[in-house]
Amino acid sequence: MTYENLFNYMAREHGLNLLIEEMQEIEKMVDLDRQQEEIKSNEVTRIIPEFDSPKNWTQDRNLENGNYTNVCIRCKSAFMGHKRRVLCFECANKLD
Repeated sequence: MTYENLFNYMAREHGLNLLIEEMQEIEKMVDLDRQQEEIKSNEVTRIIPEFDSPKNWTQDRNLENGNYTNVCIRCKSAFMGHKRRVLCFECANKLD
């Protein structure tokens, strides 16, 4: 059903005032959908870090849970390390 057909159907069934209110509600829903799409397009793309990246926790590699891809909360870079780590190796070693 096209937008125009929907408009004509609602005008016949509900009258013009209700039609205007319904169309405003539809426009709000469309705006919300657009905003959600914008948010999705602005999200950080997570990539697999280089195996020999200086941000990786190389000492975690031999641990059972040591080969997870994480994102550093400080520099927002991907790194490999234990699944509970929140800072990459570089940021952890230059704490203020």
